[in-house]
Amino acid sequence: MNLIVFYTIFILLILLIIFYTLYILYLQLIPGAFYYPSVEKNIQNLIKLAKPKSKDVFADLGSGDGRIVIAAAKMGIKSIGYELNPSLFYKSTKKIKKLNLSHLATIKFKNFWEIDFNHIDIIYVYQLPKYIKRLEIILNKNHHPVIVISNQYQFPNQKPYLTKNKVYFYKFP
Repeated sequence: MNLIVFYTIFILLILLIIFYTLYILYLQLIPGAFYYPSVEKNIQNLIKLAKPKSKDVFADLGSGDGRIVIAAAKMGIKSIGYELNPSLFYKSTKKIKKLNLSHLATIKFKNFWEIDFNHIDIIYVYQLPKYIKRLEIILNKNHHPVIVISNQYQFPNQKPYLTKNKVYFYKFP
């Protein structure tokens, strides 16, 4: 009996190690930055500094657990998050439903590089500099004016109109 318990635990540990290794490898294949959430206490103030109007569409590029999208929705702003991590997508979608914000907030399991930015009025982004540089090129080609809130990293060729605690506010184009 003890030998069966030992082998069962041993096999479960091996399977757990294999699953964890495959999960880490999978996360490396997802394009974009690693998940690093924005500080909760500053989120609503940052959104307010962008001066959103009730008709605006707000987007979070790499929305993680959905906290930015949810904060914008709580302010009455239609908000969309784009997330490629399946567990974060599920977590944020579930949270939006639980808070009854589905009429204002949605998370799309989609790569934000594939979207049309011309329907978005305010963008929040917390991405690495190499992605900020790539996003700048796209936004400069955009025909629709957009306000971009960039957490931590500046666009290399743009001057922010406002800076607050390493959060940069830009107007494109």
